[in-house]
Amino acid sequence: MTALSARSVLSCRVISILTSQATDTELIVAWTSAEYELYVALGPRVSRPAALAACAKLRSFLKKEERSLFLTSPPTITGNKSQ
Repeated sequence: MTALSARSVLSCRVISILTSQATDTELIVAWTSAEYELYVALGPRVSRPAALAACAKLRSFLKKEERSLFLTSPPTITGNKSQ
């Protein structure tokens, strides 16, 4: 397993760490920031630019659909004491 790259990107005042590793069977991309962690497994023949573009599209989709996909404000349970 060989580490292809690791770099810091300053974007919107948040530092993101982008790391990728390639093997004979897969390409793993890890993109972490203060707000999220995104891990993506792709085929071994996917180029790094294509992998980054796919991650950016996935990140945009997840951000857009965040409220319907994730519990951003979990419901509170109120106890109803009945006697």
